[in-house]
Amino acid sequence: MCFESAYRLVACQNGNFLLEIEQNQQNQKKKKKDFHGINVKFLLSFFCFYYLMMLAFLLA
Repeated sequence: MCFESAYRLVACQNGNFLLEIEQNQQNQKKKKKDFHGINVKFLLSFFCFYYLMMLAFLLA
């Protein structure tokens, strides 16, 4: 018999514990979000696109 508490900790009677918080933290580390939750790869691609557009505008 298992139960789930407010902290998303799943505990069973046989003594096995599973922390979903640790799994969520590991998943968040893989995504590497920064700047208030915006993806870093999105920011880099946006700035590269902006740079290329400005370069094309200045060379035209």
